[in-house]
Amino acid sequence: MGNRSLYSFSLSLMLLCTGAGILFLSGCVEEADSQNHVARVENRYLFEEDIERIMGGIAVIGDPLEMRRHIINQWLTTEVLYQEALRRGFAQNAEVQRRLDESERSVLVNSFIETFYRENSPAPSSEEARAYFEQHKEQLRLREPFVRVRYLRAKTFEEARQAQFSLRNASIAERDSIWTMWANTLETSPSASDTLFTLRISAYDHYPESRLFGNQPLLRQTLAGLSNERTAAVVESDSSYHILQLAQRIPTGSIPQQEWIQRELERQLVLQNRKQLYARLVQRLRNEALAREALDSP
Repeated sequence: MGNRSLYSFSLSLMLLCTGAGILFLSGCVEEADSQNHVARVENRYLFEEDIERIMGGIAVIGDPLEMRRHIINQWLTTEVLYQEALRRGFAQNAEVQRRLDESERSVLVNSFIETFYRENSPAPSSEEARAYFEQHKEQLRLREPFVRVRYLRAKTFEEARQAQFSLRNASIAERDSIWTMWANTLETSPSASDTLFTLRISAYDHYPESRLFGNQPLLRQTLAGLSNERTAAVVESDSSYHILQLAQRIPTGSIPQQEWIQRELERQLVLQNRKQLYARLVQRLRNEALAREALDSP
């Protein structure tokens, strides 16, 4: 697990179980008689279901047992600090109370807005995505090269050499089907626990070049040196043998196909829709407050 991931967990747990009225796990509350708890500080407990809830809400990278230990350790650290703050009277400090009030207000507002969006912001339709794409083509020009690659990974050099030879010597029209045959033979698709890739590489899709082989600088360098329909020499890395063929590189500034950026289109539509929903919601609430004579405005 990287430091960034551990920091994210630490920050999340610092917000939980602080007694500030912000967010609580059920295991953080006081229990008069608690059995089967995982950890305890004074009269506050951490339960197994709390750990499962935290781990279920994030992408666990690395050893789950190590992540579980980290969650427990961070909870214990936060709780002993919390108890010491109580002993020193910080709960009665005026500045602390002001900051707690601001935090509570912020959490309540954000929770309401998130729920409002969830209930009133449906996923964009295919027609909406197509219309948005046609209207904004010029603004959607590629900001970096997109590539379509045929990638394979083999356990032995002999398998890799045979696959590389087949791809390199096949006609351009046959190369996708040759890739499919070898992908099935080598079972090259990464599993959910495989941290080599951040996405599954398909020979039929286009990807931003910078997203491929993020943890494999040798493969990134190899890809950068390829031109269209050229095949690289077999690359040995991480106890595997890698076969890489560049099918197509689309240069920066090109107008993309809609399917290449479909997720970004949908994200932009959601943001646009939510911005409009937010403006209408705030205006309605202000009008209602004025009608109740509960709002004074300059």
